[in-house]
Amino acid sequence: MRAFQGGLYLIVSIILVIMMSRVPSKAHSPRGLINNILIYGSSANINSAFTTEVVTDVEDDEHGEGLPYRFELSQNYPNPFNPVTNIEYSIMSRSQVRIEVFNILGKKVATLVDETKPAGTYNVTWDGRDFEGNPIASGIYLYRFTMGEYMETKKMMLVK
Repeated sequence: MRAFQGGLYLIVSIILVIMMSRVPSKAHSPRGLINNILIYGSSANINSAFTTEVVTDVEDDEHGEGLPYRFELSQNYPNPFNPVTNIEYSIMSRSQVRIEVFNILGKKVATLVDETKPAGTYNVTWDGRDFEGNPIASGIYLYRFTMGEYMETKKMMLVK
């Protein structure tokens, strides 16, 4: 029985080595990498130890988190708001980003973001003040996210 178990361990170990050798190597894919394959033991007792490094995402050096896969402008929160609200947005490549706030008549009351940003997810807070720092009146406001040719507008409500 011991000889059978030893032979079974050897067969299982060989199958695992064959399966692991089919994992893409560093030459084929920069993300598939086998660090170490080690088989040790005797014919009566064979043990296998495999260690692998599997990378499951791409990280942005500035943010240290996974990069977004699309442009996205989230609804502000809280909405309705008083006195501040947060607007979250994601960009998938380095781009010039602009977020502007307009009143219901279309007059620009504030520019929250106007700069080049690397890929990532961002959050901007607006305190309900205009360009001059004056509090604005209660009402419905529009915020427009512009990035290159991509543009999206959403509504928010300031309640005092």
